[in-house]
Amino acid sequence: MLPKDIYNEYKEFFDVKTWYELLGFNTGIWLNSISAVKTFLHEKNELVVDMDGYDKLCTKYKELPPYPLEFFRIQKFQSIKADFNTNNENDDLVI
Repeated sequence: MLPKDIYNEYKEFFDVKTWYELLGFNTGIWLNSISAVKTFLHEKNELVVDMDGYDKLCTKYKELPPYPLEFFRIQKFQSIKADFNTNNENDDLVI
């Protein structure tokens, strides 16, 4: 049985690795940074508003990692809306 608060009980692992890394998933086909995903979506003219919209884009583009909350957890991912939306002209988009 898993501990109730596995992230804090095994902090030495979860502070530096995601579940993907701990389980040995091959993540090489996915974009590996929040800014890379945002730039990719901007170049494809795709707007992302919520997880449902992002899930649909994941089926369309194999470069997008599923479950970005975990995949980008170490990079301080906030949310789909905060990190991936490309509909705000004032965003600091790095291309």
